Parts: sequence; C-alpha cells; structure tokens
Amino acid sequence: MTESAQNVPSISTFDLEQKLMNGIKLIDVREPSEFQEGHIKNAENFPLGDIYQYQGNPKEKLYVICRSGRRSLQATEILRKHGYDAINVLGKMLNWHGEIVT
Repeated sequence: MTESAQNVPSISTFDLEQKLMNGIKLIDVREPSEFQEGHIKNAENFPLGDIYQYQGNPKEKLYVICRSGRRSLQATEILRKHGYDAINVLGKMLNWHGEIVT
C-alpha cells in the first residue's frame, strides 16, 4: 500500500484484484450511467455526490474506485474524515484489466 499526494492510503489495481479474492467492500463512485456501462463484480455504486450520506460499517475497510482517479481520491478523503478506513484505488477503472460486468 502506498500513500497518494494527499497522504491518502492507496493501492494499485493489481493489488485490488488480489484483495477481491477475499470478499472486500469495493465502492465505485462514478455516476450510475458510468457504473451500468461496466463495473467490477460485486462493487457497490455510491456516486461521489452522495458520499456524505454513506452509512456503512465504520470498522470495515473500504476500497474506493472511479474512472480516472480524481473522484475516488476525493471520496476516500471524505470517508476517512468521517471515520471510515477507506483506501483509494490508484489504478482506476481505466487501468482495470480484470472482469467487468454490466
């Protein structure tokens, strides 16, 4: 795990793919239309504009992804400020080479 420029814990898409084998919580912060075009299996769509309303288990580690990295970084910062153990996915959907579902 690395830290991004804003000191936000981050992982690569390669590391994410490994972690997905263990049933992690993945939040995709793209808009619903983007999510429906294709997303990582079992990802939960929670758009950045709604992230302040997120009410998950604060003890559960969250992995956050978006299309290009900007929204996931913002969402991760917000979630961490609200007490969640959120990790930004640096590789973003543009770099995802695993399975995509619609």
